[in-house]
Amino acid sequence: MSNQLKFIVLTTKDYIKELFRKWYWYLIVGLIFGGLAYLLHQRKQETYTAQASFMTNTDVEGGGSSLLQLAGQFGFGKGPEISSDKLVELLSTRKIIVSTLMQNGVVAGKIDLLANHYLELFEVDKEFEDYPETKDFRFTPKEIETFDFTENLLASHIYKTILKENLYAKASQNGIVRTSFNCKYEEFAQQFTEILIETLSEYYINRTVEKQRSNLDIITEKVDSIKGKMAAADGQLTSWYEKYEKRLKAQSVEPKAYMRKVQLERDAEISSKAYIEALKNQEMAKLNVATQTPLIQLIDIPTLPLSKNSPNFPVSLIIFLFLSFIVTTVLIVLNKLIKDALNA
Repeated sequence: MSNQLKFIVLTTKDYIKELFRKWYWYLIVGLIFGGLAYLLHQRKQETYTAQASFMTNTDVEGGGSSLLQLAGQFGFGKGPEISSDKLVELLSTRKIIVSTLMQNGVVAGKIDLLANHYLELFEVDKEFEDYPETKDFRFTPKEIETFDFTENLLASHIYKTILKENLYAKASQNGIVRTSFNCKYEEFAQQFTEILIETLSEYYINRTVEKQRSNLDIITEKVDSIKGKMAAADGQLTSWYEKYEKRLKAQSVEPKAYMRKVQLERDAEISSKAYIEALKNQEMAKLNVATQTPLIQLIDIPTLPLSKNSPNFPVSLIIFLFLSFIVTTVLIVLNKLIKDALNA
């Protein structure tokens, strides 16, 4: 046992001496890694981070609670619970990001689609030299479902790049979603983030109450139809009274004409009752839309100036020098192992 311990101690001392004898290796490798750190630092650019946050809970306070209490009396509950994780997933979908890019934004005093700002700022066409049609290409306002080949090609590229390099979103346990967009163009980062949240909110709300709004549209159309029939019935009854006013006072109305009056009065009454019932249904449908509409409340929106992220050369240099120390130590040890094995 003592011989093994002595062997370990002597071997360790031998390797430590070898490390000191090869000190210049540390210098050479350190200079190489230091040069790499400097080159990487020179290539890095200042970036800006646009941050936004919004609540996804459906808690309603103040006047809204009265509306929910009233809705409860008619069998309507609270609006649908909004999953913050679902909204984070929606934020990263092609539908939401490309729809955001198809909105107008102001960058460098120029109003244009965010997609066109992106193409110009990031010189995307240089990455598609095999597709001449992308040279100086510009998007026009349209639904993304109607994109042609070139539009889909560029939109997909921009979407994947944003998702990989620029956009970050996370949901907290209490239902708050925080999102950030990081790039080297301050105004674009601010505009994109702000419009992204607006696009997400509009899309999610519209999808959530799509059925309720469809029902309201159907009921509203029915109300208008019944109102027209009621007006027609009232008009016919008014015409009868105008025609038979004198005979009615003289009580000389013929039985057939009198029965016509009874029929018109019955039609007018039925139309009136149907119209009142339809109005009730319409108000209930409006209340249903209101109570089922989810609440997405903005907390923070990005405002200029944004926070700036400057490359930190000292930190990068320390990291690279530490890596160079590890690499050099491993090289020296391996070199000695090989030499000792060859000399054995």
